[in-house]
Amino acid sequence: MLPIGDVGRATMELAYGAKAFGSHPALREAAEKIVVAVRALVPGDALMLAPALPMPRLLPKVPFRFCIHDDGDRHWMQLEGGTSELVPTAVRVLDQTDEVIETRRFIPIARGQKGHARIIEGEPNGVAWVVLGVSDAVVAALDAGKPSPNRIEAKVGDEWIFAVLVDTGCRIGRRLWPAAATS
Repeated sequence: MLPIGDVGRATMELAYGAKAFGSHPALREAAEKIVVAVRALVPGDALMLAPALPMPRLLPKVPFRFCIHDDGDRHWMQLEGGTSELVPTAVRVLDQTDEVIETRRFIPIARGQKGHARIIEGEPNGVAWVVLGVSDAVVAALDAGKPSPNRIEAKVGDEWIFAVLVDTGCRIGRRLWPAAATS
């Protein structure tokens, strides 16, 4: 915002950053120092002239562990996750143009029940699970450690929230890919 001369908005965003970093004292202190320095550079009237904008709201991301299953005709991705604060009720897969490919409802995981996906050490059990069909392109990207070409979102309350996927490395029923012919 500073390069385009919107000092009022820049200081507002910096002040918001200082609040958002509340659990990180060093980051909060750095953001507060920048806010003070910017305010010292610009007369108070210039800051007051800027229209007040609503405070931005950072959306949480819903964590999921996943396994890939292969039944010969199709790949399936089993997601397990959510948290006690972010309980998903549905999931949707969107393509690169934000068109919905598939939507499914989550099945709750009862307290104390163990899910199918391997638990990452230090991570809590998920609160819900679902199985989605995924393409060869999605599996190839995930196997290569690249982002999926499709985006996955979880519905929490009335909002669709970005899902963060953690690969457990679990691959069940893995089909053999055709090898190159040699002569």
